Amino acid sequence: MKKIIKLSCCFVLLLCLGCTPKSHLDPDNPVTVHLWNYYTGKQMESFNALVDTFNTGVGKEKGIVVEVTSVGNVNDLGKNVLDAANKKVGSSEMPDIFAAYADTAYQIDQLGKVVDLSDYFSKDELAEYVDGYIDEGHFNDGLKIFPVAKSTEIMMINTTDFEPFAKAKGVTL
Repeated sequence: MKKIIKLSCCFVLLLCLGCTPKSHLDPDNPVTVHLWNYYTGKQMESFNALVDTFNTGVGKEKGIVVEVTSVGNVNDLGKNVLDAANKKVGSSEMPDIFAAYADTAYQIDQLGKVVDLSDYFSKDELAEYVDGYIDEGHFNDGLKIFPVAKSTEIMMINTTDFEPFAKAKGVTL
């Protein structure tokens, strides 16, 4: 989890430095980057601690402030980002960075509001990640999603308990 959160913070820095020309970065007039996520509890505490470390260290030095907002659960976040992208009455301004499932990012990309991340990574850097994770982020001729978290469905079987059951029922794995 710590690696994922650290990667998120590095990703924020990457986007900040990539989207804002270095000549425009000024510690006396910092750029604020708004980031929406769905973290809660310990996950949110850890993420906020890393963002605070960034804001008081590299962020302060470079003139970048990351402002984090937790926007409910992942479904709430998706709805709020879509509402913001569509400029729905009463919605907030769209954040600079947000967590999203691929279908939500695709919808927002259809509105022309998702940046192609391809220019921010070399082929060697992308080769360090699981191909399937990176491949999911490619659509509409660009890398539109960078996986900082990924869910995987698994099934685990306790063979100590399974073996007597399998013997009694005549089944195998």
